[in-house]
Amino acid sequence: LVVSDHQNDNGRLNVEDCKKAARFVRLCDCYSLPVISLVNADGIAVPCQCKQGDMIRAAAELGYAYAAHIMTGISGKGRAEENARALAQFINRTKPRSITNFSVFLHRRAPLWKEIESGRFAPADEVENLREELLLLSLLDVDGLEYDGFHDIIEFRVRGSLPRDREKMLAKLDKEIKERENLPPVYAFVE
Repeated sequence: LVVSDHQNDNGRLNVEDCKKAARFVRLCDCYSLPVISLVNADGIAVPCQCKQGDMIRAAAELGYAYAAHIMTGISGKGRAEENARALAQFINRTKPRSITNFSVFLHRRAPLWKEIESGRFAPADEVENLREELLLLSLLDVDGLEYDGFHDIIEFRVRGSLPRDREKMLAKLDKEIKERENLPPVYAFVE
């Protein structure tokens, strides 16, 4: 019997709670013992940002699944490789079931727009965003990961399951990059 303690932090699970419960469930599974789980909780206790990856992994061990929503281009001009590598490292560590990627779009009323106007932030163009996505997909190592990437402003989409569709997806991205790299840059600005 696995029960959360509602008297302790409203029953929210933390990293250690998830790991302890997962060990218990695996032990029961080794001996084909049934497990009954009673949950009276407000969910998962989200730790500081530095520990969120640990919480996601621990919750996944307990049977929770999560999907990631990311934005290529969010780090700005000239930082695509750095962002792709950091994202891949995080995703490979936390192992989401699916990823939806929207290439960043910039609204003229968003706070980031003031950063652009002041020169403190330079947006990446869509070719750089495509290159970031190409590198990201080449680095992802999560079996059965469903991936769906959108670039609305240039009407481009790539999707599939990794690792099965990786080469097809990379080829599609590479083709789009080659078709666009000598054209004037396109930025996803919206009113």
